[in-house]
Amino acid sequence: MTVRLEACGKVFLAGEYAVLDAGRPALVVGIDRKLHAIADPSPGLHILHSPTGVAWDSGRAPPELRFAARAAELARAFCATSAGVRIVFEDDLGVPGRKLGLGGSAAACVLAVRAVCAVVGRKTADAEVLSLALAAHWAEQDGSGSGADVAAAALGGVLEVRSRIPWRSVEEVMAMPAAQIASSRPLEIRRVRVPPDLRLLLADAGAPANTRSLVRDARRFAEGDPQGWAKRAGEISAAAEQLRDALESGDAGSALAAVRSGAAAMAALGEDAQAPIVTPELARACALASAAGGAGKPSGARAFSGPPHRSRMTVAVLLAAQLTRLPQLLEAPPAAYPPERLARGETADVACSVDIDEHGAVTQVVVEQPVAPDFDAAAVEAIRRFRFSSAEIDGQPAAVRIRYVYHFVVEQERVEQPRGARGTVKGTVVEAGTRRPIAGAEAVDDTGAQAVADAQGRYSFETLPSATAG
Repeated sequence: MTVRLEACGKVFLAGEYAVLDAGRPALVVGIDRKLHAIADPSPGLHILHSPTGVAWDSGRAPPELRFAARAAELARAFCATSAGVRIVFEDDLGVPGRKLGLGGSAAACVLAVRAVCAVVGRKTADAEVLSLALAAHWAEQDGSGSGADVAAAALGGVLEVRSRIPWRSVEEVMAMPAAQIASSRPLEIRRVRVPPDLRLLLADAGAPANTRSLVRDARRFAEGDPQGWAKRAGEISAAAEQLRDALESGDAGSALAAVRSGAAAMAALGEDAQAPIVTPELARACALASAAGGAGKPSGARAFSGPPHRSRMTVAVLLAAQLTRLPQLLEAPPAAYPPERLARGETADVACSVDIDEHGAVTQVVVEQPVAPDFDAAAVEAIRRFRFSSAEIDGQPAAVRIRYVYHFVVEQERVEQPRGARGTVKGTVVEAGTRRPIAGAEAVDDTGAQAVADAQGRYSFETLPSATAG
């Protein structure tokens, strides 16, 4: 039996640093960027990280797999089985050469526990999965961390998390029976209701952050000035509670104010602890969120015993601004159909996320689900040369993101010059500051293809190619 599994990446909305104190709240959200794995029976326990080829089957696990290995072994003990399981991680939560700090190790622990239990046929409650994965993750972090990232990976949604971890050392928790760990409740978790028009945008500030150093600076401040720490941690916690209440009541103004209060409290902590918690890059990202009618704050920073460098992230909470004009495709130079694929009559659909600036120029193309290197590269190269009309937010030209599917299709009746791909433009246009749908909006390209957005703002039409691919 082969099973396919996925777990959410995480983003902190509020409560960073302070949540490391037992009982203080943090708001964390499971995002739509996910970690995927497949698992099936095997003669022994085997784990493979497909993107890098790193594998483990016994002994000391390599750094890339040590979290998953610890969690899988704990899950086998919980299931009281020696049955073998093969777990293959199909992707990760980073980008080539750089981690983004989206909780990849937490998601790997959750998937490892679920994989073992699913393959051996052990029905496991979410609370049990969470406790086992958290114990493994906490142990691999040398007995530190709040566990909020594991909660987001295991449960998804917007959560308020308070740490109640009872273990005093790695040795203590690893000496406990696995069933006792599974029945423990190391976290107090509450789901947070959010308004339907809430939009979250995560921005990468580019420069990496050393999370171990930041947390070490904060803890040094807490030890040296307990009263000062209590004040700053209290401010961060209060902002988290204010944001929770505002989201649940649908009070957009109060929600944005709470995000800004959280950002100010984190900046004040950074000044007191002499730690670069809010960098100029992060401050600029927060300013951009405010300019778009939302609010932004730095996201994350926690104790972590692995590679310390993670990208600095800003999360923008958006409850304002409106898309008033969709971008129209004006120029679509055809892609170069990969010759060997064309000769064999092979076709492909390459789905891409396309960023368009306020002038209609394509600034970035990212393949959402790789098909084949040559097809992917050809689609990206063609889309980079597309030109659109400007989208508008509240009547002003604005940068947006769309989803574009490039179809490579061979039409056999045109042997002398097989026509190439057709492009499908569809979805709700996403602005770099809002994702609010506009019902009834018209989308038209220069070939005459057109569509009208439905009640959810979704639209779809095929472009008409004029060459071998388009």
